[in-house]
Amino acid sequence: MCTNDSLAWVKENGVIYNGVGDPIPNAISKGIDVSEWQGNIDWDKVKKTDVEFAILRCGFAGDYAKYDDKKFVRNVNECKRVDMPYGIYLYSYAQTVEDAKEEAAHTLRLLKGLNPSYPVFYDLEDYSVMSSVSKSTIAQIAKTYVTTIQNAGYNCGVYANLNWFTNYLTDPYFDSVMKWVAQYNVECNYMKPYIMWQGTSSGYVDGIVGRVDIDVTFNSLRKLGWIQENDGWYYYSNDDTKLTSQWIGNYYVGEDGKMLTNQWIGDRYVDANGLWSPDHWINNGGKWWYRHEDGSYTKNDFEDINGQTYYFDHDGYMVTGWFQIKSDWYLFNNSGAMVKDQWSGNYYLEKDGKMAKSKWVGTTYFDKNGIVQPDRWICNGRWWYRYGDGSYPKNKFDVINNNVYYFNSDGYMLTGWQVIQGKWYYFNGSGVMVKNSWVGNYYLQNDGTMAINTWIGNYYVDSNGLWQQDRWIHNGKWWYRHGDGSYTKNDFEVINGQTYYFDQDGYMVTGWKSLNDTYYFFDASGAMVKNRWIGNYYLLGDGTMAKNQWIGSYYVGSDGCWR
Repeated sequence: MCTNDSLAWVKENGVIYNGVGDPIPNAISKGIDVSEWQGNIDWDKVKKTDVEFAILRCGFAGDYAKYDDKKFVRNVNECKRVDMPYGIYLYSYAQTVEDAKEEAAHTLRLLKGLNPSYPVFYDLEDYSVMSSVSKSTIAQIAKTYVTTIQNAGYNCGVYANLNWFTNYLTDPYFDSVMKWVAQYNVECNYMKPYIMWQGTSSGYVDGIVGRVDIDVTFNSLRKLGWIQENDGWYYYSNDDTKLTSQWIGNYYVGEDGKMLTNQWIGDRYVDANGLWSPDHWINNGGKWWYRHEDGSYTKNDFEDINGQTYYFDHDGYMVTGWFQIKSDWYLFNNSGAMVKDQWSGNYYLEKDGKMAKSKWVGTTYFDKNGIVQPDRWICNGRWWYRYGDGSYPKNKFDVINNNVYYFNSDGYMLTGWQVIQGKWYYFNGSGVMVKNSWVGNYYLQNDGTMAINTWIGNYYVDSNGLWQQDRWIHNGKWWYRHGDGSYTKNDFEVINGQTYYFDQDGYMVTGWKSLNDTYYFFDASGAMVKNRWIGNYYLLGDGTMAKNQWIGSYYVGSDGCWR
């Protein structure tokens, strides 16, 4: 390999050289790709160099002006002014097909009114996409973007580096698109066809401050697919041939290759966009009918068109509004589409489009005329609840407006305490089941049943559901009964802010008490004495007798006595 730095990335006498001065086989033209990072480019100087084209970044991500490349408009206008051929690219962050649609919309907004002579490229290189999106999904993303751009009349391909094309963009779809491959090397080692190679990011071009990417095109760069030219649309095949006098999908190109519009091609009509719809809508004096490919049309019948159901009358015209067909009523919106599975006023159209009659739909009843009969309360001295169809609940619970009620065997609403299937419930004066609440000394749980043999917070209810409060009991001596019947023994207990001690039999102690070599004093009520003198002895804040310390100006000895 011969190194000639003076020829690095130079085009001379029709030959383009790589970074070490070797000719690049089959290279046709040398170009650059630029963005706002190159600042204000002096395009007059660039035009005088060997640069033959420029690929301009239009922006990145979805269709928001804040994501436009800040130099795109200037770069486009300057390229047009100095007659520099250009294409564009958009840097993608898409992780879903919807993102790709947004990015295509972004590109088309900035392309409006422009006619680039080089393709549009979709720049796929962001690591966050590679690390989180599957190969099949990225193929769908790319296909969505490329197809949208092509359908708008622009040639479109994909840009990525060698690693992406080799290891990530492996879906068969990528074999069908133009590729611009980035590999900073003396040659491109990608094994599949590509039209352009970005060989370095360290090129230098007069008119640009700092380094710039250098790109080389090859003999595979050509017009392909639908191309918008000055006087219309044309279609080019893989060998750069302009197709003529034939159908291409639902479009037709004439003898000169131009796509035809607003005319009949045999028995097929192409509209203002050149599109032939095999079946299509026709407006006749404000009435719509649907013409089939063979000229026939539906009369006195339904027809499904593009996922919507329509009805055509005896003259073949689409109906709208309410319409009776045999014994059933249907509703068709202003576009003629049948209304299904939704309300219209006080009427309901079912999944098949028929107006509901004499039946329940969910919790709503419709009478024979399709009118809603609401459920309602009725009082004939006692309250009962009538359903829309005239029936009523008996021997059962029922949830009405988020409240639970119980109705007896005659259908009347119950109130007060009731035993239902062996369990107690309480219904207030309005008949509503009480839940999560005390009624007297009884507690109603979350399901409305009366709690038994359990703690409710700090309260214990017994086998009869009754809460027995903690209380003092005197049988010659005082002891303290807890709500569950238990009582403290050989331990302290704080009751109503006072500390008490109960002996081995559970009786409250008074007077001096030695516990673990520590003395306490309990007054006549049993309350522990704290922060007070009892005779020549002092009880501290925790109730223990002070020893070997000063209490103010008094000193108590090892026996706790002040002398």
